[in-house]
Order: sequence, then structure tokens, then C-alpha cells
Amino acid sequence: MKKFFRYFHMFVSIFFLPIALLYAFTGILVLFEYQGELSVENDNISVSKNLDIEELKITALQYLEEKNIKLPSMDMSSIHNGGGITIGTIVNKIAFLKGANNTINVYHMRRKGIISYLMALHFGEGKWYFDALAILFGICLALFYLSGLLIINFSKHKKALILALLLGIFASVTIGYLSGH
Repeated sequence: MKKFFRYFHMFVSIFFLPIALLYAFTGILVLFEYQGELSVENDNISVSKNLDIEELKITALQYLEEKNIKLPSMDMSSIHNGGGITIGTIVNKIAFLKGANNTINVYHMRRKGIISYLMALHFGEGKWYFDALAILFGICLALFYLSGLLIINFSKHKKALILALLLGIFASVTIGYLSGH
């Protein structure tokens, strides 16, 4: 069992090292509110009633045709809570969000450069297969740390490692609490 946890710990961590570094790097940029080369244009559409998703899709396509906007991809996806849709890719995307008083808020986002693309991936704006890899990474990260905790049982430094874990929990809870007050 000890050997299994060590091998799991080594190979899973090495496999996911690139995505871990991506999330660490882009997470730091998020803290500094840096998005890379991102431009956003806003517009509003007035509609006669509150639209369901299918009506919103039709309205969005009409808007694109009227404004003569060409996107590199016409991939369309609903926003999770049903409050809108997005069309396009992480490079050139338009979001149509249901607003107040029968309005549709339109946000045309254009990205340039690798940093901006990585930031979009950080926020789950890539294709479903990158999202699947990110979810798998999250699951494996939990298993990775669980296996690390189990490895503590086999270590000659067990007491020091448990103390380090308890200090980490204390620091995280205390700093998190203080950040909210």
C-alpha cells in the first residue's frame, strides 16, 4: 500500500504539473486583476418580453447579422444559470445576458496573446475537454493530497509533518477569517 501511494503521488503530480503551474500562474494574475490583452465592447438590446434561451439564441443570431459581426466559430453555449448565452471562442466571444426591464446586455470580448488565452482557460471559458481535464485535475489534486496525508503514516517525521499540517490549517483559517472582517 505504501508503494502504491508513493507511485500514485509521483506520477499523478508529474502528469498534472503543467496544469498546476497554469492555474498557479493565472491565479496570481487574477489577484493582481490582470487579464492580459482583453477588450470588451458593451451594447444593449431592447426586447418586448423576457426571452427564454431559444428565443435569446435567435435574437443573438439576428444581432450578429444586423451588426455584420463575423466570429471565427459559431459555437453557442448557455450560461450555467440560464441567464444568457455565449457565442464564439476564447479569442473572440460575444455574451448575451438577460438584463432588467426586458433588455439583453451584449459584451463583445476580444483577446490577444497567450496570457489572455490562459486567463480565459483559468475561468473555464475553453472547450469542454479542457474543462474535463481541469475537473480531473481537481479530483486528482484531492487524491494527491490524501495520498500525501497517508504517506505521513509511513514517515519517520510523522510528528513534525502533523505539526506542519496543523499550523497550515490554523494559518489558513485565521487568515481567511481575518480577510472577511
